[in-house]
Amino acid sequence: MRKLNATFFLKTSARVQSLLLVCALSVSLLGTLTSCGGSTNPVDSVNSPTSHLELNKLTSPGVFSVLWNDKEFTSILIKPSMAQAEAGHFYALQFNNPDPDIYSGSLSGLGTGTATSYNLVHQNTSGTLRSGTATAFAVSATGVKMTLNFPATSTESFKELSWTANVLPDTTYQFNTPALLSMPQGSWTGRLSYGFGFSEKYTLTVLPNGDLIASQVFQSDCQISKASLLPNPNRVNIFTFSAHIPTATQCFLKNEALNGVAFVSSSTEPGKTQRIQWVATTRDGRGFSFRADR
Repeated sequence: MRKLNATFFLKTSARVQSLLLVCALSVSLLGTLTSCGGSTNPVDSVNSPTSHLELNKLTSPGVFSVLWNDKEFTSILIKPSMAQAEAGHFYALQFNNPDPDIYSGSLSGLGTGTATSYNLVHQNTSGTLRSGTATAFAVSATGVKMTLNFPATSTESFKELSWTANVLPDTTYQFNTPALLSMPQGSWTGRLSYGFGFSEKYTLTVLPNGDLIASQVFQSDCQISKASLLPNPNRVNIFTFSAHIPTATQCFLKNEALNGVAFVSSSTEPGKTQRIQWVATTRDGRGFSFRADR
């Protein structure tokens, strides 16, 4: 069994409860809230959350990212609409190399103490799919702990991944502000990853209305069409991404609709200011991702 324990940095849209009030109400919390008296875990004490974190142990939507052993992990918990109070989606990208493994699934219980995905699908960089479950536990003062489990099969052993996510600084990404189409608008050139391979200099254009134009093909004859970005209706800084792949010969996504999420953050590349990241999957968990800096 492989188990990864990493500390992620969490960006949530939850209301901030006063840490001073929490400390005053219960002396016992002084031993558990790192901001009120430190942490026994030196990893968890780094960048302890000071805002946008629910201390009443409710899981919250947000974007997570961390470097662990020189590998990047990015994940997203999101509610697709205001009408679905607890329904949500879970996406994660695990960058073992420049091309990520993709995790995706629906998420029940988002906004409660525990959120769970019973239909999690993992697509690795060879295009292989594996089913499992994911659980998000809210942890006061340290954020949300994610645990992914994949049962043993005839060819693979049991696998578990686990990490704890903390708050990202507002200077990197502001989750609690509405997404604006002016942010992704324009031309982007970056890396399109799709399980069986990649297109390193893939260029696309986002129009003012959110429509996405991509003329290049990938995996011989995959063509992105009918693609668009729409601001999340919950007025958070996430875009809903959708696309369709027409009939093709070689393309593993032919005749498929893909749905997912995208967001724009500060770039970590020298001389660049913006980064766009999207991930989208079919109903059975096949998918692709795109990252570009400009």
